[in-house]
Amino acid sequence: MRVIHTSDWHLGRSLLGADLGAAQADVLDQICRLVEEPDDGIPIEAVLIAGDVFDRGIPPVEPIELFEATLERLVRHTHVVVTSGNHDSARRLGFGAGLFRERLHVVTDIDLVDRPVVVEGSDGVALAVYGFPYLEPEHAQARLARGDATPPRSHDEWSGRRWSWSGPTWPDASVSVRS
Repeated sequence: MRVIHTSDWHLGRSLLGADLGAAQADVLDQICRLVEEPDDGIPIEAVLIAGDVFDRGIPPVEPIELFEATLERLVRHTHVVVTSGNHDSARRLGFGAGLFRERLHVVTDIDLVDRPVVVEGSDGVALAVYGFPYLEPEHAQARLARGDATPPRSHDEWSGRRWSWSGPTWPDASVSVRS
């Protein structure tokens, strides 16, 4: 099974006043072309996008359109799993996640981290992808605090605590996907 793991696209970012949109579009086009027509003919079974899709929580329209066009191209050929990062607005990025089917999976809800997206490859190998969104401690505290006198203060502490509560599931509560 072949997977492309990416992160930190930071769509909408500028550098020293220079717009990076054209360069970002070129890189995403290269990823899409690799998925659409792999040089060696071995299919890419999944593309993972691990956070920081956008450079800010409320990105301009152009980066949103670029992301949408990229997802449209990718899901024609492979599975895509997206998680939110500290630069993304989890709620905005996750809008409609419950409506997505087939090959697009957006994981921005902490309550779903123990349910894998299972991708069964053309080679018969199954891959369980556990998407884990970034947890802003101040925002997560209200949802995840369990009467602790000293709530966690960092993303790592929240992440560890969330896993310890339920642990990952396989395959009972999983989302099963077939190529």
